[in-house]
Amino acid sequence: MFDKIIGKAKQTAEDFKEKAEVVSDKVTDSVNKVLDELNAATPSLVKAGYQLEEVEIEVGVPPKLIPRFSICRPQPDSSEQINEELRKNRMGKNILKGLNAANSLQSKLRVRDMEFSHIEIEIGVVPTVKLRYRHFLQSESPVLPSSEQG
Repeated sequence: MFDKIIGKAKQTAEDFKEKAEVVSDKVTDSVNKVLDELNAATPSLVKAGYQLEEVEIEVGVPPKLIPRFSICRPQPDSSEQINEELRKNRMGKNILKGLNAANSLQSKLRVRDMEFSHIEIEIGVVPTVKLRYRHFLQSESPVLPSSEQG
């Protein structure tokens, strides 16, 4: 009887391993599909004024991709060209819309002692756009009160 239980446990583990490999292949395929669309859109996004700085990939079910963009100088008079380039890239169009909305919002926000850092877009089941701020340093050395300065 003990041998039967051990045999059943080994079979269950083997079945789980096979299913996990199939899920892993599907996750890899879906992540690569999104990355292909992001890679294709990147030159157009740069023209629009958004530099891709980093991509974080959260491995899970479902997976999540989080590209981080900084704001750079857009190419003048390029909006028609960008729209045409992204016409068949639904992901790229949606990323650009999210970046434009986030950029518009961040230009109106003020966070005390902080400066705007970058925009993150979480590409997952429920997409989100995040504005990131960092502590603003006016100089590298601390400012001493006037009574402590020599």
